[in-house]
Amino acid sequence: MSIPLETPRFDSSDTILLSSADPRPASPSASPAAGRRALGLALIAVAGALLAVTVLGVSIGPMEAEHGRTLADTPGWYQAIAAGLGGSLLLWSALGATGLALGIRAVAQHRGRGSGIAAIVVAVAGPVLVTVAFIAALVAGVGGL
Repeated sequence: MSIPLETPRFDSSDTILLSSADPRPASPSASPAAGRRALGLALIAVAGALLAVTVLGVSIGPMEAEHGRTLADTPGWYQAIAAGLGGSLLLWSALGATGLALGIRAVAQHRGRGSGIAAIVVAVAGPVLVTVAFIAALVAGVGGL
């Protein structure tokens, strides 16, 4: 005894989902707040890191010229400030990574797509900008000697 097998027939009105993701984009009324939050976090992260490395870079040269060649030769209060500024870079890095992740999410969900793209660009370019600023601050701090 054999069971007849039917092949499914589809017409143009049938929808086939190959994943559990909703294939429809977000509604036009979706709030762009996610992209703005991502951009805000990325900008705060870059600004904070720039401030920290600029202060550190400008002050390292004169302090070491006055007290010795290594950071250990500088006064304890300066070592604490340098450690605090260096440690704050962990906070700024975490904020930048969060801004990057939220920017990617905002772009993917169409919630503030332009701001999300800007957040991604700022978060990716931030470390390069901060490194250049640190080197420039070091040169400026040593140049005054």
